[in-house]
Amino acid sequence: MKTTTLKTTILFLAVAVCAVAQQAPAAAPAAERTVVPLRDANRPAKLRVNLLNGSITVKTHADKNMVVESATRPGSRHRARAESVDGLRRIDSTGFDLTIEEDNNTVRVGGDITRNLDLTVHVPANTSVTATTVNGGFISIDGVTGEVEANNTNGPVTVTNITGSVIAHSLNGKVKVVLERVTANKEMSFSTLNGDIDVTLPADTKANVKLKTDHGDIFSDFDIKMDMRAASSVEDNRGQGGKYKIKVEKTMFGAMNGGGPLFSFTTLNGRILIRQKK
Repeated sequence: MKTTTLKTTILFLAVAVCAVAQQAPAAAPAAERTVVPLRDANRPAKLRVNLLNGSITVKTHADKNMVVESATRPGSRHRARAESVDGLRRIDSTGFDLTIEEDNNTVRVGGDITRNLDLTVHVPANTSVTATTVNGGFISIDGVTGEVEANNTNGPVTVTNITGSVIAHSLNGKVKVVLERVTANKEMSFSTLNGDIDVTLPADTKANVKLKTDHGDIFSDFDIKMDMRAASSVEDNRGQGGKYKIKVEKTMFGAMNGGGPLFSFTTLNGRILIRQKK
Protein backbone atom coordinates (compact mmCIF):
# COMPACT_ATOMS: atom_id res chain seq x y z
CA MET A 1 0.00 0.00 0.00
CA LYS A 2 1.34 3.44 -0.93
CA THR A 3 0.76 6.49 1.24
CA THR A 4 0.91 10.04 -0.12
CA THR A 5 0.05 13.23 1.70
CA LEU A 6 -1.84 16.05 -0.01
CA LYS A 7 0.28 19.23 0.19
CA THR A 8 -1.45 21.38 -2.42
CA THR A 9 -5.02 22.29 -3.20
CA ILE A 10 -5.31 19.93 -6.18
CA LEU A 11 -3.85 16.46 -6.46
CA PHE A 12 -3.66 14.60 -9.79
CA LEU A 13 -2.81 10.99 -9.12
CA ALA A 14 -1.64 8.86 -12.04
CA VAL A 15 -0.53 5.33 -11.25
CA ALA A 16 1.37 3.48 -13.95
CA VAL A 17 1.56 -0.19 -13.10
CA CYS A 18 1.81 -2.45 -16.14
CA ALA A 19 1.33 -6.12 -16.84
CA VAL A 20 1.62 -8.13 -20.03
CA ALA A 21 -1.82 -9.14 -21.31
CA GLN A 22 -0.96 -12.74 -22.13
CA GLN A 23 0.30 -13.47 -18.66
CA ALA A 24 -1.99 -14.83 -15.96
CA PRO A 25 -4.70 -12.33 -14.93
CA ALA A 26 -3.34 -9.78 -12.50
CA ALA A 27 -4.67 -9.51 -8.98
CA ALA A 28 -6.38 -6.29 -7.98
CA PRO A 29 -3.79 -3.56 -7.40
CA ALA A 30 -3.16 -2.34 -3.89
CA ALA A 31 -5.22 0.66 -2.90
CA GLU A 32 -3.63 4.09 -3.08
CA ARG A 33 -3.98 5.93 0.23
CA THR A 34 -4.05 9.72 0.21
CA VAL A 35 -4.25 11.87 3.33
CA VAL A 36 -6.20 15.08 2.79
CA PRO A 37 -5.61 17.74 5.48
CA LEU A 38 -8.56 20.04 6.15
CA ARG A 39 -8.01 23.76 6.39
CA ASP A 40 -9.71 23.94 9.80
CA ALA A 41 -10.13 20.58 11.48
CA ASN A 42 -12.30 22.14 14.19
CA ARG A 43 -15.08 23.10 11.75
CA PRO A 44 -17.59 20.82 10.00
CA ALA A 45 -16.36 19.40 6.70
CA LYS A 46 -17.97 18.63 3.37
CA LEU A 47 -17.19 15.77 0.99
CA ARG A 48 -18.19 15.73 -2.69
CA VAL A 49 -17.49 12.50 -4.63
CA ASN A 50 -18.39 12.08 -8.29
CA LEU A 51 -17.72 8.90 -10.29
CA LEU A 52 -18.87 7.70 -13.68
CA ASN A 53 -17.96 4.07 -12.98
CA GLY A 54 -17.45 2.48 -9.60
CA SER A 55 -18.41 2.26 -5.95
CA ILE A 56 -18.25 4.84 -3.17
CA THR A 57 -17.89 4.01 0.52
CA VAL A 58 -17.80 6.71 3.19
CA LYS A 59 -16.90 5.85 6.79
CA THR A 60 -16.10 7.90 9.86
CA HIS A 61 -12.84 7.77 11.79
CA ALA A 62 -11.25 9.53 14.76
CA ASP A 63 -8.72 11.44 12.66
CA LYS A 64 -9.41 15.11 11.90
CA ASN A 65 -8.25 14.79 8.29
CA MET A 66 -9.84 12.84 5.44
CA VAL A 67 -8.23 9.75 3.94
CA VAL A 68 -9.05 8.59 0.40
CA GLU A 69 -8.32 4.98 -0.51
CA SER A 70 -8.67 4.21 -4.21
CA ALA A 71 -8.22 1.15 -6.39
CA THR A 72 -9.21 0.08 -9.87
CA ARG A 73 -10.71 -3.27 -10.79
CA PRO A 74 -8.64 -5.42 -13.17
CA GLY A 75 -9.88 -5.40 -16.75
CA SER A 76 -12.21 -2.49 -16.15
CA ARG A 77 -11.57 -0.41 -19.26
CA HIS A 78 -14.76 0.23 -21.19
CA ARG A 79 -13.82 -0.44 -24.82
CA ALA A 80 -12.95 -3.39 -27.04
CA ARG A 81 -9.20 -3.91 -27.38
CA ALA A 82 -7.06 -6.13 -29.54
CA GLU A 83 -4.87 -8.76 -27.85
CA SER A 84 -2.02 -8.24 -30.31
CA VAL A 85 -0.97 -6.21 -33.35
CA ASP A 86 1.63 -7.43 -35.91
CA GLY A 87 2.84 -10.05 -33.42
CA LEU A 88 3.24 -7.50 -30.62
CA ARG A 89 1.60 -8.31 -27.32
CA ARG A 90 -0.60 -5.74 -25.65
CA ILE A 91 0.71 -4.30 -22.38
CA ASP A 92 -2.10 -3.39 -20.01
CA SER A 93 -1.95 -0.53 -17.58
CA THR A 94 -3.67 -0.87 -14.24
CA GLY A 95 -3.19 2.85 -13.69
CA PHE A 96 -5.96 5.37 -13.19
CA ASP A 97 -6.49 9.09 -12.71
CA LEU A 98 -7.87 10.58 -9.54
CA THR A 99 -8.38 14.24 -8.70
CA ILE A 100 -8.68 15.41 -5.10
CA GLU A 101 -9.25 19.06 -4.19
CA GLU A 102 -9.51 20.62 -0.75
CA ASP A 103 -10.88 24.15 -0.53
CA ASN A 104 -11.98 25.72 2.76
CA ASN A 105 -12.95 22.38 4.37
CA THR A 106 -14.71 21.08 1.26
CA VAL A 107 -13.04 18.05 -0.33
CA ARG A 108 -13.94 17.12 -3.91
CA VAL A 109 -12.98 13.76 -5.41
CA GLY A 110 -13.31 12.89 -9.09
CA GLY A 111 -12.38 9.60 -10.75
CA ASP A 112 -11.15 8.17 -14.04
CA ILE A 113 -14.00 7.90 -16.58
CA THR A 114 -12.45 4.86 -18.32
CA ARG A 115 -12.22 2.54 -15.30
CA ASN A 116 -14.29 1.09 -12.50
CA LEU A 117 -12.90 2.55 -9.29
CA ASP A 118 -13.53 1.50 -5.72
CA LEU A 119 -13.23 4.52 -3.46
CA THR A 120 -13.30 4.43 0.33
CA VAL A 121 -13.18 7.81 2.07
CA HIS A 122 -12.60 8.05 5.82
CA VAL A 123 -14.01 11.30 7.21
CA PRO A 124 -14.48 13.06 10.56
CA ALA A 125 -17.94 12.40 11.97
CA ASN A 126 -19.06 16.01 11.51
CA THR A 127 -19.10 15.82 7.70
CA SER A 128 -21.81 16.44 5.13
CA VAL A 129 -21.57 14.15 2.09
CA THR A 130 -22.68 14.33 -1.54
CA ALA A 131 -21.92 11.15 -3.51
CA THR A 132 -22.78 10.33 -7.13
CA THR A 133 -21.99 7.33 -9.31
CA VAL A 134 -23.53 6.04 -12.54
CA ASN A 135 -22.33 2.54 -13.42
CA GLY A 136 -20.79 -0.52 -11.86
CA GLY A 137 -21.16 -0.03 -8.17
CA PHE A 138 -22.89 0.94 -4.95
CA ILE A 139 -22.96 3.89 -2.59
CA SER A 140 -22.52 3.24 1.13
CA ILE A 141 -22.37 6.06 3.70
CA ASP A 142 -22.18 5.34 7.42
CA GLY A 143 -22.02 7.27 10.66
CA VAL A 144 -21.80 10.91 9.59
CA THR A 145 -23.46 13.91 11.20
CA GLY A 146 -24.72 16.39 8.64
CA GLU A 147 -26.52 16.52 5.32
CA VAL A 148 -26.28 13.48 3.05
CA GLU A 149 -27.18 13.36 -0.64
CA ALA A 150 -26.56 10.09 -2.51
CA ASN A 151 -27.41 9.45 -6.17
CA ASN A 152 -26.76 6.15 -7.95
CA THR A 153 -28.01 5.38 -11.45
CA ASN A 154 -27.36 1.65 -11.63
CA GLY A 155 -26.90 0.24 -8.15
CA PRO A 156 -28.08 0.37 -4.53
CA VAL A 157 -27.78 3.20 -2.03
CA THR A 158 -27.21 2.43 1.66
CA VAL A 159 -27.07 5.27 4.18
CA THR A 160 -26.87 4.19 7.83
CA ASN A 161 -26.38 5.57 11.34
CA ILE A 162 -26.90 9.15 10.21
CA THR A 163 -27.60 12.17 12.37
CA GLY A 164 -29.00 14.90 10.16
CA SER A 165 -30.92 14.75 6.90
CA VAL A 166 -30.85 12.50 3.83
CA ILE A 167 -31.72 12.68 0.15
CA ALA A 168 -31.21 9.23 -1.37
CA HIS A 169 -31.96 8.24 -4.97
CA SER A 170 -31.31 5.23 -7.19
CA LEU A 171 -32.65 4.64 -10.66
CA ASN A 172 -32.11 0.88 -10.58
CA GLY A 173 -31.46 -0.35 -7.07
CA LYS A 174 -32.67 -0.56 -3.49
CA VAL A 175 -32.55 2.49 -1.22
CA LYS A 176 -31.92 1.73 2.46
CA VAL A 177 -31.60 4.51 5.06
CA VAL A 178 -31.24 4.42 8.85
CA LEU A 179 -31.31 7.70 10.77
CA GLU A 180 -30.25 7.95 14.41
CA ARG A 181 -31.61 11.50 14.74
CA VAL A 182 -33.17 13.85 12.23
CA THR A 183 -32.63 17.55 11.69
CA ALA A 184 -35.73 19.45 12.77
CA ASN A 185 -37.77 21.11 10.02
CA LYS A 186 -35.60 19.61 7.27
CA GLU A 187 -37.30 17.98 4.27
CA MET A 188 -36.05 14.60 3.07
CA SER A 189 -36.55 12.47 -0.04
CA PHE A 190 -36.09 8.75 -0.79
CA SER A 191 -36.70 7.49 -4.33
CA THR A 192 -35.95 4.77 -6.84
CA LEU A 193 -37.44 3.55 -10.08
CA ASN A 194 -36.79 -0.17 -9.64
CA GLY A 195 -36.34 -1.35 -6.07
CA ASP A 196 -37.58 -1.16 -2.50
CA ILE A 197 -37.31 1.89 -0.26
CA ASP A 198 -36.51 0.87 3.32
CA VAL A 199 -36.21 3.77 5.78
CA THR A 200 -35.77 3.61 9.57
CA LEU A 201 -36.53 6.75 11.58
CA PRO A 202 -36.47 7.64 15.30
CA ALA A 203 -39.84 6.87 16.92
CA ASP A 204 -40.49 10.55 17.75
CA THR A 205 -39.94 11.80 14.19
CA LYS A 206 -42.50 14.42 13.16
CA ALA A 207 -43.16 14.63 9.44
CA ASN A 208 -45.73 14.95 6.71
CA VAL A 209 -45.24 12.03 4.33
CA LYS A 210 -45.81 11.72 0.60
CA LEU A 211 -46.00 8.09 -0.53
CA LYS A 212 -46.11 6.72 -4.06
CA THR A 213 -45.54 3.23 -5.46
CA ASP A 214 -47.08 2.13 -8.74
CA HIS A 215 -46.32 -1.58 -8.42
CA GLY A 216 -45.81 -2.38 -4.75
CA ASP A 217 -47.19 -2.08 -1.22
CA ILE A 218 -46.52 0.28 1.67
CA PHE A 219 -45.75 -0.95 5.21
CA SER A 220 -45.03 0.95 8.45
CA ASP A 221 -45.17 0.54 12.22
CA PHE A 222 -45.66 4.30 12.64
CA ASP A 223 -49.20 5.53 13.31
CA ILE A 224 -49.58 7.59 10.14
CA LYS A 225 -52.82 9.54 9.83
CA MET A 226 -53.67 9.42 6.16
CA ASP A 227 -55.03 12.35 4.18
CA MET A 228 -57.30 11.33 1.32
CA ARG A 229 -56.51 14.31 -0.88
CA ALA A 230 -55.09 13.53 -4.32
CA ALA A 231 -51.91 14.94 -5.77
CA SER A 232 -52.76 16.95 -8.85
CA SER A 233 -51.06 19.35 -11.22
CA VAL A 234 -52.35 21.71 -13.91
CA GLU A 235 -50.68 22.62 -17.21
CA ASP A 236 -52.24 25.49 -19.15
CA ASN A 237 -50.64 25.90 -22.58
CA ARG A 238 -53.65 27.44 -24.31
CA GLY A 239 -51.88 30.75 -24.68
CA GLN A 240 -49.33 29.01 -26.95
CA GLY A 241 -51.99 27.12 -28.90
CA GLY A 242 -51.67 24.06 -26.65
CA LYS A 243 -53.95 22.22 -24.25
CA TYR A 244 -55.25 22.60 -20.73
CA LYS A 245 -54.20 19.49 -18.79
CA ILE A 246 -55.01 18.27 -15.28
CA LYS A 247 -52.98 15.33 -13.97
CA VAL A 248 -54.02 13.39 -10.87
CA GLU A 249 -51.24 11.19 -9.48
CA LYS A 250 -51.42 7.94 -7.53
CA THR A 251 -49.97 9.53 -4.41
CA MET A 252 -50.88 9.21 -0.72
CA PHE A 253 -50.35 11.83 1.97
CA GLY A 254 -50.21 11.47 5.73
CA ALA A 255 -48.95 12.90 9.02
CA MET A 256 -46.50 11.16 11.35
CA ASN A 257 -46.55 12.20 15.03
CA GLY A 258 -48.68 15.23 14.22
CA GLY A 259 -46.83 16.28 11.09
CA GLY A 260 -43.74 18.30 10.25
CA PRO A 261 -41.43 18.75 7.26
CA LEU A 262 -42.24 16.83 4.08
CA PHE A 263 -40.66 13.38 3.68
CA SER A 264 -41.16 11.97 0.18
CA PHE A 265 -41.05 8.21 -0.59
CA THR A 266 -41.34 7.28 -4.28
CA THR A 267 -40.79 4.06 -6.23
CA LEU A 268 -42.25 2.69 -9.44
CA ASN A 269 -41.50 -1.01 -8.98
CA GLY A 270 -41.00 -1.87 -5.34
CA ARG A 271 -42.23 -1.66 -1.77
CA ILE A 272 -42.03 1.22 0.69
CA LEU A 273 -41.09 0.27 4.26
CA ILE A 274 -41.03 2.93 6.98
CA ARG A 275 -39.73 1.57 10.29
CA GLN A 276 -39.44 2.92 13.83
CA LYS A 277 -35.95 2.68 15.22
CA LYS A 278 -35.95 0.34 18.21
